Amino acid sequence: MNKQVIVIRAALVALSLAAMFSFLVSMGSGFVSILFALGGTLIQAAGLLYLPGVMLQAWDNGRLSMATLSGASLAVVVLIPVAGSASILSGLVDEQVQVAGEWVGLLSLATAKQESADWLIALDRITKAQPLLEEAATICA
Repeated sequence: MNKQVIVIRAALVALSLAAMFSFLVSMGSGFVSILFALGGTLIQAAGLLYLPGVMLQAWDNGRLSMATLSGASLAVVVLIPVAGSASILSGLVDEQVQVAGEWVGLLSLATAKQESADWLIALDRITKAQPLLEEAATICA
């Protein structure tokens, strides 16, 4: 096996392990989540290092069912962090949409308060407009 293939495989394994670690850390908080993530990442590393050998050995020995099972297990070990990362990114997008909606609501509230204050100022009721102007400034700050 040439050096480039080994480097590419090592990079893919490292990426997969990093994705698994970040996925598992995001599932909790604190020191326990780090331990959970380390355990899950070690299990995945063992699977990524052990299962290809088992699969090839079973294939060479003519045990097709064992080779298929090892290949399916390897696919699951690789796909779990991918699915987890996609789930995390989807959650972040949903959260960003929610925050943007809240921001639009706050801006419309500030605009309404500013318009009410302008209307009161036009009616020469500056003392009643002052609290509205302060609230609008607080919302926009």
